[in-house]
Amino acid sequence: MSSFLVEMSKAGLDLQLQGDDSRLEKYEAASEALAERLADDPAAYVCAVLAGLDPDTPADDAALKLAQEALVESWPSVESIFKDAPRGIYRALLLDACGAAERDDAAAIVWLTAADTLPMCRLGRQKAPVEGLLTRLAERVESKAVGAPCRAKGGAEGRSEGGVEALSKALAPIKVNRDALARRVEAAVGPSTGPTPRRW
Repeated sequence: MSSFLVEMSKAGLDLQLQGDDSRLEKYEAASEALAERLADDPAAYVCAVLAGLDPDTPADDAALKLAQEALVESWPSVESIFKDAPRGIYRALLLDACGAAERDDAAAIVWLTAADTLPMCRLGRQKAPVEGLLTRLAERVESKAVGAPCRAKGGAEGRSEGGVEALSKALAPIKVNRDALARRVEAAVGPSTGPTPRRW
């Protein structure tokens, strides 16, 4: 059973389960099929995770279409249940498939893409399960990387900032010193009071 899809359901994603566990099994089958398709082309993970993180992904997005095809194959009558295309479900399937990446390079692609994008996403109540999925990928990649020779300045003792640390920073809220920012803007603009400059 996909813990991610269950977590997303608890966070408000309407899977229309209505107490029927067989429906969840169909979602899981679609996610597994989607993971197999993504595994054939590691670069496809970039499009998949970007579409999965963006609530405003257009309906004609190629990654969403791929998720739709996988779900319809698993559950032919699914579209009759929803009045509109369930883009939120397609996005969740994409993220679940990304989280199931078996190859380490694919897992790295997913979390490296997500680390730059996640701070700008509006995930609402679904933020916690999405961050959990991506953090698990980051920890997995990091655990593989810590044994590799370090090329950072400082030799063997030095270590560049790793996956979990980088993702944690990306997830941290951005703090802005408004007074310092205002002073820098004023300095860049130049004087804005006093006599009007003479025009020649």
